[in-house]
Amino acid sequence: MVGILTQFIQDLSGEEKAELLAALKRAIAEETAHAPGEPERCPRCGCPEFTRKGRDARGRQRWLCRGCRRTFCATTLSVLGSSKLDAATWGEFAECTVDRVPLREAARRCGVCLSTAWLMRPRLCEVMASRSLPARSRTGSAPCASPSRARGPRAALLSNS
Repeated sequence: MVGILTQFIQDLSGEEKAELLAALKRAIAEETAHAPGEPERCPRCGCPEFTRKGRDARGRQRWLCRGCRRTFCATTLSVLGSSKLDAATWGEFAECTVDRVPLREAARRCGVCLSTAWLMRPRLCEVMASRSLPARSRTGSAPCASPSRARGPRAALLSNS
């Protein structure tokens, strides 16, 4: 995914890069922000019945699902919800990614170590994939993976159906 991202960013015009960066920053803000109030459903099982279960280390309200008996908060199962980095650091990293800055330089600008920056890149790609942020290929269509193909002894049977 990172290679595909780098290839598509290279082909974007200045206007498209600005649009991508704005969309990335909005997605980061939504992913890192915790929604005040009561959630509608458990993010794991979808059960609408839950009770308050104290607060986590960051002071966010925890909830206990009556269906699956697991706890959750507003950012459970979000891509950046469990990140210890603030939204400003993620925004700076998004700028570095769109500008195609080398990873060492991006780590220096964001104030994180190289290994953290290396781990940030796939998470940023996950945010883009989960939000289907705009990117275009040389032909103007959205990037997609090649279709999977059947392998092994049953491949002939599956291809005939």
